[in-house]
Amino acid sequence: MVIREFSFGNALTYFANSPGPGSFIWKFILGYAVSGVLIFGGFLFLIPASISQPYTSAMDPVDPLTTPATIVSPVELVITYLALLLVGLAFWAIHEAAVQRRLVRGDGYKLRLGGDELRLMAVALALALILLVVYFVVAMVGILMVGGAVASDSSGAAFFVTVLGAIFVFFVLLAVMVRLSAASALTVRDRKIHVFKSLDVTAGRFWPLFGAYLLIHIGLYLFVLVMFSLIFGVTFGAVMAGGSSDPDLIAGIALIVLGGSGYAIAISLYPLVLAGPGALAAINDPTWEAGIESQADVFS
Repeated sequence: MVIREFSFGNALTYFANSPGPGSFIWKFILGYAVSGVLIFGGFLFLIPASISQPYTSAMDPVDPLTTPATIVSPVELVITYLALLLVGLAFWAIHEAAVQRRLVRGDGYKLRLGGDELRLMAVALALALILLVVYFVVAMVGILMVGGAVASDSSGAAFFVTVLGAIFVFFVLLAVMVRLSAASALTVRDRKIHVFKSLDVTAGRFWPLFGAYLLIHIGLYLFVLVMFSLIFGVTFGAVMAGGSSDPDLIAGIALIVLGGSGYAIAISLYPLVLAGPGALAAINDPTWEAGIESQADVFS
């Protein structure tokens, strides 16, 4: 596999310039959009109707305490939300593994639930825990700073320190996320769980990675925003302009489905494009023996 040199430009475009079949991108976008719509529909189906009953029954003259049907079981709620969390996590891991296999191995498009996906689920939980701990520690420091400013009896200083503390917390979390951004790629690359090894492969590459992620987020946000405005503007405009006859109703439903599918396609670019910078850092790991051999083959 030909390994591209790590740089800001390559990190920005690696999702499109990585080795592997060229058909991967459109297959992934369509697959993610279709499965995303199905999963979202499944979420709506899994949420029991009884969850909303206490809110509606509170407005009725019926006493909810004397009506067992309106009482929601805490066990049912916990099981439902755990199932939703597990399905959502598996959905992310399946698509993340497919992208990373292309970026670090040059594989084709394939969705499955196997070793890579299970390891990525563990990595995701570990990263969530790390970010939670970092947030708690940094937030405590911020609270102490604000407390000291408040104790000085200066409202201006308290406001300044509060804003400064919020910015500090945000950038610390952002820095941690950038430094750990190669964890998924390393896990798929080596077929074993890696979290803190990402600190090694992103060392000295923070600013190119930060810049790439910043531009990607801004570009994707603007693209999705424009797509959302166009698709749903046209969709609801057509529905409102239509009549109440059956053909108009069918056409309106078709437009809504089409609009939702188009929006899902736009959203599918997020996991595809965001995987690039971290994956490029992972395959440029100077300690990776397979990568060193690949580079030697290219220049031999």
